[in-house]
Amino acid sequence: MGRHFFARSFQEMNHMAGVRSKSFIAEVMPQFPLYLPLLTPQARAAIGREHPAHEEALAEMLAEGFVRSRHVDIFDAGPIVKAERERLETFRRAAWHPVRIRPEHALPDAEPAMIANQTLSDFRCIVARYALSPTGQLMLSPQHAERLGVEEGRAVLAAPLTLPSAIDALDEGAM
Repeated sequence: MGRHFFARSFQEMNHMAGVRSKSFIAEVMPQFPLYLPLLTPQARAAIGREHPAHEEALAEMLAEGFVRSRHVDIFDAGPIVKAERERLETFRRAAWHPVRIRPEHALPDAEPAMIANQTLSDFRCIVARYALSPTGQLMLSPQHAERLGVEEGRAVLAAPLTLPSAIDALDEGAM
């Protein structure tokens, strides 16, 4: 549909929408609504449907706690998903832990987690083993502590990765 209203490609318009102000979208959209009966059957069938290449990603987002919005994307009419932070599985499993630095060979084998530091100006997040000491400290290798920019005793936010597809997708070299 966009080719009837825009002189630029979908990729260019999508990029411009991301780097310009929100009013840009309103300025380039048609003044009047698009009436569904005027669309081809194929166009109507595509409204609110995810692209086949994104079905798995959408399924994971819905399993995480996102929900479909009643709105569709302004450029491709794909689904828009939204979430309340408190309903997201990752947010609910996340916890703050003080860091305990241990040599890589001394760390127990454990499932991966996303681990983030507390700094806004130098925010960092990595995937590392989620291994807690008996006193609740998160055990990190010196390399992971350095990547996060944290010292022993500083608290980090850890969210265990328990979705099978998320774990399968991880690069083994990152842990």
